[in-house]
Amino acid sequence: MTQYIVQKNRDINKGEHMGLGSCLESNFNNLLNNCKCSGINEVCLFNTLKVSFEQLNSQFYRAKVIHSNAKSGTTFDMEDSFLSFNPKNKPSNNGYFNDITTELADLLLVTYSPKRHTAKITFMQNKYERQYKYDDKFYLNVLQLYLLKCKPYIKRSKIPFVRGNFLNSAKLPSICSYGVFYKGNNSYNMNYYRADLIDINGAPYKTDSKKLPFNGGINFLEKINNELDLQGCHGLMDFGNALEDFYVGSPISYRQKKILCKSFPDAPKDFVEMEVLAEDNDEYYSDNILSKNNINVVFVCVDKQNDKREDLMK
Repeated sequence: MTQYIVQKNRDINKGEHMGLGSCLESNFNNLLNNCKCSGINEVCLFNTLKVSFEQLNSQFYRAKVIHSNAKSGTTFDMEDSFLSFNPKNKPSNNGYFNDITTELADLLLVTYSPKRHTAKITFMQNKYERQYKYDDKFYLNVLQLYLLKCKPYIKRSKIPFVRGNFLNSAKLPSICSYGVFYKGNNSYNMNYYRADLIDINGAPYKTDSKKLPFNGGINFLEKINNELDLQGCHGLMDFGNALEDFYVGSPISYRQKKILCKSFPDAPKDFVEMEVLAEDNDEYYSDNILSKNNINVVFVCVDKQNDKREDLMK
């Protein structure tokens, strides 16, 4: 176990730029301070997070958000991002196993670096803890947690390449994660938690919301398959810095990147053209590429630029 030392803010007065985490947190707070919505809720916070990523383009980073156009029309009820799986040890009344269908994620976060030939992804489920007490416990849907934590065999999915053993065969467990919004003393923020480290703490098939604890380390890196994987962190600043350092998400292979690009034709140009070094580690690749956006996707290039390079995000 390795302690993660948070990257300090860079001194822009000395000609250096702020880190990605500082930029992300600043964008988020500024947007909320000027928010004209009637009340702060989960949807408002999630949409603010997406715009906070988009504004990185004016801060020497590059990011592109591809918004879902699923028919349901709401951020948190995207039918096309639902998966069907068969959990273990849950027979029905007739003795057969019933399939369970639930949402995989609110956000697919793709961080990449053409300079390092690396791309990582995490499927993030977002929650809003209104009565947050800084104890790393929050309410969540237990069926969703079972999917993200246990990573069962996926029988049906409208999300490209997320079928079969895709989740379970990921190189790093941060392939699935939670982003929990909360209100601190003076402002709103978001904590990051790896899904596999949340204690299911009871019947895993109960569908209603339950408050469950995160049992991982805050600001701790775990060495897995010769890579460092962040267990959890408090605040968007630490989360953004961890993204910049490639401590969040599981690597994708060249073939998986090609499927992503076909599934999302509006993916950034430099992501489409980059080579990745990760080897294939999944047995399933979908031939049925969707032509519509079926999940909110954020592409973030962590290679810092000396000027705005928004042409590459087209």
